[in-house]
Amino acid sequence: MKLAREFVLAQLHELSELDKSRRLFGAMLHQYVLHPPLASATLDAFERKYAVVVPQDYRYFLTEIGNGGAGPYYGVFPFGQHDDSSGERLQVWSEFLVGDIGQPFKHRDAWNIEPADAAEEGPDSDEQEVLLDEFERQYFEPSIMNGAIPICHKGCALRLWLVVNGEQAGYVWADDRADGNGIHPLKDADGRQLSFETWYLDWFGNLKEEARVKGMGSA
Repeated sequence: MKLAREFVLAQLHELSELDKSRRLFGAMLHQYVLHPPLASATLDAFERKYAVVVPQDYRYFLTEIGNGGAGPYYGVFPFGQHDDSSGERLQVWSEFLVGDIGQPFKHRDAWNIEPADAAEEGPDSDEQEVLLDEFERQYFEPSIMNGAIPICHKGCALRLWLVVNGEQAGYVWADDRADGNGIHPLKDADGRQLSFETWYLDWFGNLKEEARVKGMGSA
């Protein structure tokens, strides 16, 4: 496994030294610091409850490296938590966001729907508002993300999820519904889907490139 504890800690230290003023995206929040590791028993209980297997790379990260903290965007959520409506604090998994983890994730390809009916001119604004409300209820229905757990937020209610149940188990998906762009699997430049490990490790290279563009660390 490339997601080795010593490597991750060394990379975080390098980035922290490079970005002393915390100018890179998300650094002011996570500060390149990881939370203490999670007890394996917590994940064991989760697996028994939902009859799922936590992806090996994610389990290793949580139990050997850190239970969330420094990572892509605003950092990795501690297990069992996600951002609140303000995007600034954490809360335990809400039934209004997280679906039924015990059910398989049903998507294989990008998914989105357009509010076609609600967008049409209606005879009165009240009816149109009802249509829009119904569309939003369906669009943000928690069951859309059955079998997946939130692992990170990009801000403005845009999140990333890790699938733990179904054919897509082990892969990271982007949830861009807050921007009207639906959900889609994360892929690399060659079209290969990203696991938690590849997603997290890619962050190091991306952040160093951002630092280079901003002239950080140069003489």
